[in-house]
Amino acid sequence: MSAAQAISRPSVSRVAGLAVLLVALTVSGCAADPEPIAVGSAPAAPSERIDLGAAPAAPVEMSPVGSWPQACDLLTDADIRAVFPQAADIVREPQDVQLTVFGLGSFTVTGGRCTFRYSLPGRLVDPADTTSGYRLQVQVQAVGTDRFVAENHASVSRTGPVGGVPGADCSADVPDTAVTCATDRMLFDVRDMLGNVTQDGGWARFRQGDRITTFEGEDSARLDQQHEYVVRTALTEIARTIAAKL
Repeated sequence: MSAAQAISRPSVSRVAGLAVLLVALTVSGCAADPEPIAVGSAPAAPSERIDLGAAPAAPVEMSPVGSWPQACDLLTDADIRAVFPQAADIVREPQDVQLTVFGLGSFTVTGGRCTFRYSLPGRLVDPADTTSGYRLQVQVQAVGTDRFVAENHASVSRTGPVGGVPGADCSADVPDTAVTCATDRMLFDVRDMLGNVTQDGGWARFRQGDRITTFEGEDSARLDQQHEYVVRTALTEIARTIAAKL
């Protein structure tokens, strides 16, 4: 055996050992559970005000659809991160809404609905997959006089009232994971498009302050509990954020 061969063998052994260690660390890192999804609260003060213009004059009760606010403008990135502090890769997907008003006809509300899609722990956005990430939808339902708004709110499916949103009358549709709110001039809803959002591993964990709440399993009782939790925490805070701007 030459001197050169004798020297090279320990070096190969050390490199192989290092490779094994790196593989072990990589596999261990991939297996780590994602952090719980943190749920915060609405900003202490609105980031901006939404101008709805003057209320329509009698006998007209609906504001011209061209004056309705764009749904994607109702939440800034900072607004979203106040409620979902870990939100990243935020994208907005505006959609037009077809609206039929009794006695007035059909209208197209440009940008009346917006899907906010963003990454959360265990729910990362993939630019090639429009169903990836966490998806929050906001829709402007009606803008006009207080009576016009109240009449439209009365027709909304609901499972119970939602408190804690100053300046708005809000209701929940827990099975649909949605909150609908009526201010004196505008009706809007916020909706969790996933409903039973899961993180990597098939379960979901949420954190409020020091408290962690875990939802696991596919039975209907578990799904109902998660829907109720999301409605009463995150969606209510999003509704508070929007209502404070109106």
